[in-house]
Amino acid sequence: MRSLARAKSWKLTRLMSARLKGEYRLRYIAALLIFSGTVFAISLIGYISYQSVRRSIVNNLERNALLEVKQRANNIDRWIGTRKAEIEMLANTPPVRSMNWSLVEPYLKSEVTRLQEFYHFALIEPDGSYYTTKVGRALANVSDRQHFQKAMAGEVYVSDPTISRTLKQQSIVPISGPVWSNPANSSSKTNQKPIGVMNGVIKIDRLAKIIGNLEYGKGTYAFVLNSQGVPILHPDQRLMGNIDRPAPSLLDSPDGNLASIVREMVYQKTGISLTEINDTKVYVAYLPLEQAEWSIALVIPLYNLEKELRPLNILPAVAAGFLAAAILAAIVVIKLLEKNRIRTRTEALLHRLTSRIRASLNLDRILETTVEELGTVLDLDRAIFGWYDPRQDTLEFCWEYCREGLPAKLGVFGAESGPSGDLAARLHHCESVLLREKTSADATTSQECAHLELKNSHYVAVPVLTHTNRLGYIFACANRQFATPDEVEVLEAVADSLRSQFPNPTFRGKFKSNSKF
Repeated sequence: MRSLARAKSWKLTRLMSARLKGEYRLRYIAALLIFSGTVFAISLIGYISYQSVRRSIVNNLERNALLEVKQRANNIDRWIGTRKAEIEMLANTPPVRSMNWSLVEPYLKSEVTRLQEFYHFALIEPDGSYYTTKVGRALANVSDRQHFQKAMAGEVYVSDPTISRTLKQQSIVPISGPVWSNPANSSSKTNQKPIGVMNGVIKIDRLAKIIGNLEYGKGTYAFVLNSQGVPILHPDQRLMGNIDRPAPSLLDSPDGNLASIVREMVYQKTGISLTEINDTKVYVAYLPLEQAEWSIALVIPLYNLEKELRPLNILPAVAAGFLAAAILAAIVVIKLLEKNRIRTRTEALLHRLTSRIRASLNLDRILETTVEELGTVLDLDRAIFGWYDPRQDTLEFCWEYCREGLPAKLGVFGAESGPSGDLAARLHHCESVLLREKTSADATTSQECAHLELKNSHYVAVPVLTHTNRLGYIFACANRQFATPDEVEVLEAVADSLRSQFPNPTFRGKFKSNSKF
């Protein structure tokens, strides 16, 4: 018997995995929920910490980038301020204050050679006529130009780019300053008007080269806007405009992100923003210039500014990999522990079943123990042992286990019609059978006869032959899909155990099931 238990225990273990998993499912789910909750909490804390560290690093990178842009923009501001100071200085020299072109021309030509940043100089009369170091007396008039009007109002002024009226098609940036008759007497400037305008011209290409020095790694580019948001310098020359050739303001750009940045620039604000321009994530650092009515912006690709974050960005991927491995390992461990618990309990139940059968010499006690243990182990609705009478084609149910709440079905039952021996054949194939209890003589006519329906695929009938050749049956019934090969083998193992209690075990009933679990 002990060897039989060992031989069949693995089958019962497999079976119990299906039956007992309902019991362990809550424990398994609870363990998974606790583990998942812990993993989620750790992941959430890790994610928040990662985002906090990342945000801190990004803020530092943004501040550093904006600071560097400011420093370089200050260099541009100083460059423009130097040019303004040079114009103001020239306007205060005796030759220029003389307003005599014959005296001024050689002096300014020598200054063009010395200063080099200017393309040429011009001396403008109060009526807007002027002389240049390139052509002498010009045939044009600039009285309508804003830089001339600002200078005649006493201001050193840097104009937006314009098209030269002397050198056709040349895009230039005029810088103009007032020429005072007596600059040494500062108190008298409030009571006098300038006697002319000193003008220096810078080619737009030279200004673009200076602005181009404002960079922050590969892929960056700068652009400059005037006070109306029109690009006066931009890598896309189609967007550029000047006084003589107006271009649309970027305030009206269809790209809402770009328009938002331009609005900040027009309002003379300073900042750095992460945005998306032309479907590309970029940082835009922007600030106003002090020496001109312009704002300058530097566009920095996202990968350029955040390249220092790459090592940090690898950590979540690595952590996620380790976390996934830990989760899988934990699930495997939990399942192994669950299977081990099920196997341990299964083996204990099978050992208890076989031990009780061995320990008892009373057949009634053996059969009673058998149905009780089968019902418990296999989670059955009913476990019955009955004797089959082939002459009457009836079953006498003598020992039964039934789930709590179900009525007992002990007594003599017969099948609905059918020739003699038909019931055994139907039970052998586990066909559906309706068994009706044979009524006693004192039963009233109004009393409904008790019956038991054995449904195909919901029960197993295993034959047991005694030493008197009396045929018994073990019935296992459940209100679910039943009779898997494992379940049948377990019942046959129990039937073998019962046969061993009788002197003549020559008959070995065979069972064939046409159902599937």
